[in-house]
Amino acid sequence: MRALVASVPCGHPYVAHLTAPGRPGPRRLPDPDPSAPHREARGPWWPAAMLEPSWVLGHDFDLMHVHFSFDHRTPAQLQELVEALRVTGRPLVLTLHDLRSPHQEDPALLDAQLDVLVPAATALLTLTASAADAVAARWGRRPHVVPHPHVVDLDVIERVRAQRAGHLR
Repeated sequence: MRALVASVPCGHPYVAHLTAPGRPGPRRLPDPDPSAPHREARGPWWPAAMLEPSWVLGHDFDLMHVHFSFDHRTPAQLQELVEALRVTGRPLVLTLHDLRSPHQEDPALLDAQLDVLVPAATALLTLTASAADAVAARWGRRPHVVPHPHVVDLDVIERVRAQRAGHLR
């Protein structure tokens, strides 16, 4: 049976394209509606309801994969999330997408958030070897390097390639 993953956020193209086309991937829970976390999001999925300890405690899944969208959570709130995952025996997989957030002038909050999540994660992923080096230097843990998958759907990529090839002749 394939694992059931709570991916934060599930609806992002990064998560959707982590599995190679034609290969079975994990089953993923849909993003919950932030205003009614018992329902699937039909519109905005942010703030990420999956990061609420009550959501973790009230839903069935095998592991949580956090890619991003935890910037609205305090380090104390993230510690509560980590504790809920620990109590339920669910591993945390963390993709370190940003070591510096382009949305924050002061890096202190992201640093503090990562100081909670990185040590708690069962597995770490990052997008480049240089980011893996930075994580290893700071936290003493070396993430697996998984280059960013395509963001645009493959059929769109192929259509654009074909159009460009037609223009180059």
